Amino acid sequence: MVLDFEITRLKNTIYKDKVDRVSLKSDSLGYDILSFEEDGKERYIEVKATRSKISDANFFLTINELKTAQEKENYYIYFVYDILSKEPKIWILGNPFNPENKNVNLEPINFKVSIKVS
Repeated sequence: MVLDFEITRLKNTIYKDKVDRVSLKSDSLGYDILSFEEDGKERYIEVKATRSKISDANFFLTINELKTAQEKENYYIYFVYDILSKEPKIWILGNPFNPENKNVNLEPINFKVSIKVS
């Protein structure tokens, strides 16, 4: 849905055919879709989805996604909501992590555990 949205958004530009769902190739980039602004500047899109109707945005974010959002100027969160309905919708949040936003609460909830066996 987001991929189609971006292609449609860029339909009158030379960039419509360059929109790429990079998450199919690698999940290490920190975003799902590489798109473009109308002037050719890269747009990095992380897609989050929920079955809920829109209210407050709550979603999980990996540390890699957070670091990428903090580093990239043109990083966007596209929040797809009401995904089980006949008409899911996209809420474009922009980048709530760069610059830092006091309305965003980041709460660490996972740990990576590595145990070395001798």
